[in-house]
Parts: sequence; structure tokens; C-alpha cells
Amino acid sequence: MKRDLHQIAEKLLLAAIALGSLCTASWAGPPPPPSIPSTPVGNAEMSAVTMVAVAAYGFWMMRK
Repeated sequence: MKRDLHQIAEKLLLAAIALGSLCTASWAGPPPPPSIPSTPVGNAEMSAVTMVAVAAYGFWMMRK
């Protein structure tokens, strides 16, 4: 039962990241002109969400 809950939580987390990425891309509008240097990493909020999700997933995998 505990393993099933972890799998569901993992799938929900990955779906939330994918949905957040799609929503951010659709609401961003046209991209600004490239600056020097240009780094295609997205906005700060998505970077923070991705870092938290990766850290949570790593912590969850470490506890197994």
C-alpha cells in the first residue's frame, strides 16, 4: 500500500511539473530578443519548482 502511494505521488509530481511547464510556456507570450549570453532555462519560478521537485524526488528515493 505504501509503495502504491509513493508511485501515485511520483506520477502526480511529474504531471504537475509538465503542466506547469506547459502553462508557463503558453502564458509567456513572444520571447524577448536574445541577450548576450543567452541561456534557455525558463523563468525563475519554473527553475525553483524544478529544483524543489528534483530534491524531493532524490530525498524520496534515498529513503527507500
